[in-house]
Amino acid sequence: MNEPPLPARGPAPPADHPTGDGHGPSGTPETCAKIKRSATIRASVLSRRDFLRGCSTCALGSLLIPSLTMLSACGPPGGDTIPNQPGGSYAFEFATYPQLAQAGGTLFVQVNATSGTVPVAIVRASATAVDAVQAICTHAGCTLNPYDGASQTFACPCHGSVFSAAGAVLQGPAFTPLLTYPAQLGVSAITVRID
Repeated sequence: MNEPPLPARGPAPPADHPTGDGHGPSGTPETCAKIKRSATIRASVLSRRDFLRGCSTCALGSLLIPSLTMLSACGPPGGDTIPNQPGGSYAFEFATYPQLAQAGGTLFVQVNATSGTVPVAIVRASATAVDAVQAICTHAGCTLNPYDGASQTFACPCHGSVFSAAGAVLQGPAFTPLLTYPAQLGVSAITVRID
């Protein structure tokens, strides 16, 4: 049983078009066969499995981007990187770090200590007192936000723990104080001991 031909959709392609009548210069039977194979390969590239893989990759990516943004809080804070000093004594000169010359001044630095790279926060608590703490939350290891002079605290961006300038836990979930370093206030510098 012969079926009637389907109605044409739009104008017919030119005779030299590969999908034309096969008699044009690029419409040889060999060229048409290559084009059909190419079209078959392109059509089969996006199988159901590949489509679902692409969807899962997009879904995973949409979950990872916010996670990576949140995990960036677990990286080192900004600031200078201080090279390892023999004996573990680090002097922070007021000429180099003028913010430490006055009460309320703070500094975040990366110290390449003997034990490894350590994020350190130094707080000039008053005209006569200074605190130096490791700027890593003891709850989950996230890097603390910069010191908030108004509340005189460090806050963890990951889970909300709050610490005093001296490293005491003021609000959980952390229950262990921050690691502190011995710090001395001198005439022209603050010296911190970090092993």
